[in-house]
Amino acid sequence: MIPAMRIKLFNLFAILFTVCSILSCGGKEDTTGPGGEPQGERKLLSQAEPEDIGKVAGQDGYIYDNAKAAAASGTTAVAMIAYVGAGNDKVSCPNGLAIALKDDNDGSSLPYEEAMVLKRPDVAGAEWRLPSTQDWQIMFKACGSPDNIIPDGSLNNSSRMNAMEFQVKLKAAGTGFKEESYSYWSSTKSGAKIERTNDSGIYYDQVWRLNFNFVYGQFGAGFIDVNCLSRGCLVF
Repeated sequence: MIPAMRIKLFNLFAILFTVCSILSCGGKEDTTGPGGEPQGERKLLSQAEPEDIGKVAGQDGYIYDNAKAAAASGTTAVAMIAYVGAGNDKVSCPNGLAIALKDDNDGSSLPYEEAMVLKRPDVAGAEWRLPSTQDWQIMFKACGSPDNIIPDGSLNNSSRMNAMEFQVKLKAAGTGFKEESYSYWSSTKSGAKIERTNDSGIYYDQVWRLNFNFVYGQFGAGFIDVNCLSRGCLVF
């Protein structure tokens, strides 16, 4: 009888210890690398906080300090966390946005329609989209831009926003944007249709694009029937 009671008590204490451990982690999980090396706590993307901006998202849906830490845990880092929050009336996201660590299509330009539906790596608990002009700006701002976000109705071909801290963080986490003469698609059409060739009678949509230099992301509307670079925005 006594040995049986001891076994039951031991099992009860084991269960209580497990429950307390889970509660004390607040949903976070202690992890070890493939060789058993300690990796510390990790959080799901859904648990991201503002201090996680600049860290990376793994394909497993967890947050890591950098790509090396993600690889040590057996996953691949695919994006840098660039905004944490519930968005606004122009930006839809449950908990935040992350920008891909590298350009789409192996760094080659592609048509707008293809960039809009491009297949990107699956990430647990998140999905990809081509960033809108407001997605771009809310990420610039969250990464430290001193400039105010420009409403879409006020954008023009002279509009620009300081994106230096965004670029610095991204270069540290992965690959920065190509600069100067390279244009990146946004998903946002300007609302204007312009005749491609005088008197042709053929009118094309205009789409907002961005050019980067060391300091600024420069907006400009251009014809939809050209190829530009693109980079995915991870919504989590």
